[in-house]
Amino acid sequence: MCAKTDPGSFKDIRRAGFECIQQMFLAVNEHEEKVHIISLPSAPVNGVATKLEFLVLVLPHEMRGIEVIWGIMQDCDKKNADLTEKVTDLITKLYHSVVDSVTQEEQSRFQDEFCSEWLRQLKAATCNPNTSEEDKKAFVKTAASMMKSFLSETERNGTGALRSHSALEKGQLIEKLILQNQISQQTGIPRILEINTHSNMTVWELKELAAAKFKISPRRLELRRADQAKPALSDLANGKLLRDMKVESFEILQVQKKPHAYVPRKPLLTARRDLSPEAKGIFTSWF
Repeated sequence: MCAKTDPGSFKDIRRAGFECIQQMFLAVNEHEEKVHIISLPSAPVNGVATKLEFLVLVLPHEMRGIEVIWGIMQDCDKKNADLTEKVTDLITKLYHSVVDSVTQEEQSRFQDEFCSEWLRQLKAATCNPNTSEEDKKAFVKTAASMMKSFLSETERNGTGALRSHSALEKGQLIEKLILQNQISQQTGIPRILEINTHSNMTVWELKELAAAKFKISPRRLELRRADQAKPALSDLANGKLLRDMKVESFEILQVQKKPHAYVPRKPLLTARRDLSPEAKGIFTSWF
């Protein structure tokens, strides 16, 4: 499937060859508990096809074969848009599809690692004397597309308290935005919350507000609109303003909990049969 002209070169690789390498890469790293595979791509069955979904449990540089994936990005035919789109998608997911249990600081390490590796790969391609000017331009174009994809994903887990210039003013008043609690029926947690806000509030700020009232992490919360014709308030829209998402006064939003998140297993005991630091911390907090 993957015809190599030289050792270590993926110049002649095609989409089928890459998909084979991708599956082996994910399978090996799942076996080593570095990723958790949710679903693999499949052909449509009864009109329904599955997409590639997985969760990353370690920093990508710790994964077996990560240099191969970046090598394919470096060597493959950039004119083959069908292939480069698949490679870009995988690399972007490796740095963004992070398990929910990681902290904000750990998320930043994933992002820093991507930017460092992206710059290193870009420099290697543009400074290679054996690479033609046409290939250099093609790589820069692909790298720019990858960075754009990466940036569009960065707000999936929050905005890091950053706001756009247009969000510095309050904007127009949004009256009686109705949030319906479909998360919990516990005593003391309101079933319906009516808020007055402004059009320059971000989607993430609205999620944080709802999360505080309904006692849940904003990363575990999703907002569903009664009017399905309006833009979805998905994680990719966290940095967008309410006005850009066409949120209006008296609109009804359903506040729901995301499907149960995967939590990686951790050993209770160390190799010396002592309680692990994580387990010891949990038991100490209980007793």
